[in-house]
Amino acid sequence: MKQSIKNILLLCLLTTALMACEQDEIDTYSGKSNIYFSYSIFRDVSLNNGEVFDSTGVSFALKPQEKRDSVVFLPIRIHGVPVTEDRPYKIAVLDESTAIEGMHFTLPESTVIPANSNIHYLPITFLRAEELESTKVVLVLGLESNEHFSAEMIDKVINKSTGEIIQHTTFQISIDDILNTPPDWFSYYLGEFTAKKLFLMVDLLGIKPTDFEGRKIAIGLMKFYGVFMQRYLNEQKVAGNIIYEEDGSEMIMGLGVQ
Repeated sequence: MKQSIKNILLLCLLTTALMACEQDEIDTYSGKSNIYFSYSIFRDVSLNNGEVFDSTGVSFALKPQEKRDSVVFLPIRIHGVPVTEDRPYKIAVLDESTAIEGMHFTLPESTVIPANSNIHYLPITFLRAEELESTKVVLVLGLESNEHFSAEMIDKVINKSTGEIIQHTTFQISIDDILNTPPDWFSYYLGEFTAKKLFLMVDLLGIKPTDFEGRKIAIGLMKFYGVFMQRYLNEQKVAGNIIYEEDGSEMIMGLGVQ
């Protein structure tokens, strides 16, 4: 009798487990995958100090004059399981944009999440229009729902004390050709930044303007640049060829190399 009761209880437990499995299968999510800009959720330690972001900038200022365009690959990601076929997604240039397609940028004719993948690197070609030397324009892109994907994951508060919000389905990119002080310009050794000084350093030291864009230069090397350049300027002055800045002042390097 006891054995029979045990068998009945075991049968009940197995039946309950099977019913639970069936219920789980019924409840499995089968709707559209959400689509969003990857940088708003996934951190990249090489960009933006490793923080998430929904805007960035593209500048031609430190690029050679013969460089007339620049391609940026913007990652678009989806939630959900990859499928075995390409799935087109919808992206639009929003009304807030001041950048003009064909003048400041171009987008690919088709945009798809590739088969067996959950990410697409959208190639955006930025064009070096003359007006960018004095005017900054903005490209604002928006992801929209279609038959394959939902764009309902709009934004999220990332700082409750300030109310700061990050956008998941819109992304802003500023574009210019205005030469500002680069991130790696260390004034203590290099002095006040000017375009003429930068490009003189490029010619004499055999470096690239873009070397100053992203914290690539060690302090020791920065000091070497300053010492080398100040020695050159001193030698030119002794030879009667004082190097002047565009405003007529004498070019000098930073206090740390005087």
